[in-house]
Amino acid sequence: MDDLTFRKRIYANPHDNAQDIIDACNDDKAKAKFKCEMKKFDAKLNSALNIKVPDNLAERILLSQSMDTQKSPKKHTKVYLALAASILFCVGIVSTRMGLGNSFDTVGEYALAHNAAEIVHSHDDNHYSLQQLNTKLSGYGAQFINAFPKVSFAGTCYFGRIKSLHMVIQGDKYPVTIFLIPKESGLEQTPYFSDQNYNGESIEVNDNQLLIITHKDDPNKSWAKELSQSFQWTTF
Repeated sequence: MDDLTFRKRIYANPHDNAQDIIDACNDDKAKAKFKCEMKKFDAKLNSALNIKVPDNLAERILLSQSMDTQKSPKKHTKVYLALAASILFCVGIVSTRMGLGNSFDTVGEYALAHNAAEIVHSHDDNHYSLQQLNTKLSGYGAQFINAFPKVSFAGTCYFGRIKSLHMVIQGDKYPVTIFLIPKESGLEQTPYFSDQNYNGESIEVNDNQLLIITHKDDPNKSWAKELSQSFQWTTF
């Protein structure tokens, strides 16, 4: 995909996860970086539009209408109706821009969508000490033992509103994505899941789920077993 077409697509929708967009990001780090920057800008825009609607707005409007004086009833009514319309308009924009209409029935579907949206992290090349990683893992009752894999990204993410851990491990040929999420996500559990490019597996450990997503062409088919042996879990 040429650069101009890619930029037009991302300007129109920073969260475009069509296969040709994903392939372009995988093939070109500059494109992946540009998409990431546009997603951050989109998040700032959403935040600016996120106007909290008072819980009792309807009651306040009705009360104000009933208390209007005979001198200027039309003026006050128009002001409150304009306010209500403005708030509803902003809420509509935020809902559309944030894609709140999209829903996922299973944790596997959510994980695959999350992986596609954050594919830029597969190109990260951060370096973490064992202590740094275990600090991040401690909140989930887990820690890496000495023979831990090469982690190139580790950061907080959210499955819905549930705080989770997102990690990327560099394999011999393809990166491997890991999500560690509490079971309280409210999504249906799926031990195996996949899409056109990725396979996923879910392992229940204590009160968490360990989700492992690998590329379908990855020659290593035992990632789940290897990673399970790399973790040590705390029994609550």
